[in-house]
Amino acid sequence: MPEESETHAESSASADEATITRPKPRYVFGLGEILGVLGIIAGLLFVGVEIGQNTAGIRGSTYQELTASSSHLLEQLLVYPELNLAAGAWIAGDPYESLPQDLQVKFSNFLMMFVRHLESAYRQTLENTVAPEVMERWVNYPLFDSKLFPAWLDSRRNLIDPLFLEYFKELKGLK
Repeated sequence: MPEESETHAESSASADEATITRPKPRYVFGLGEILGVLGIIAGLLFVGVEIGQNTAGIRGSTYQELTASSSHLLEQLLVYPELNLAAGAWIAGDPYESLPQDLQVKFSNFLMMFVRHLESAYRQTLENTVAPEVMERWVNYPLFDSKLFPAWLDSRRNLIDPLFLEYFKELKGLK
């Protein structure tokens, strides 16, 4: 009888080994891989949607900041009547030199702030956070249509980003 129990023990061990080493059906691996790929695709789609929403939020925020900055600049014309008078004379093409010296300096600084604002908007168009049409609208502001503006701009070209200056002149037809 001892032989029988040893044989039975051996056959029991062989059966365990057979179930462990038996490969799983091929379709089980295929199903797992398909589910894994679908999970990755779903994750990528989710990330893509999130990036799109984030980009839209950044664009909206940037546009809002630029608009608020423009409003603040234009508000200066209301707060300081002499600056408003200088802007009116500038737009009309009255000689810049006819303004009092201190007003020439204030108005020139105001114009430079406005140009810097546009330069910032230009940088945002390069980053695709502001649409180029926005830039085109701001460039058409009456201050930049004055016959005095090209000479003023040219005299300060070393203070302005050359790429922006080229872009601005192209938009205004100043080349």
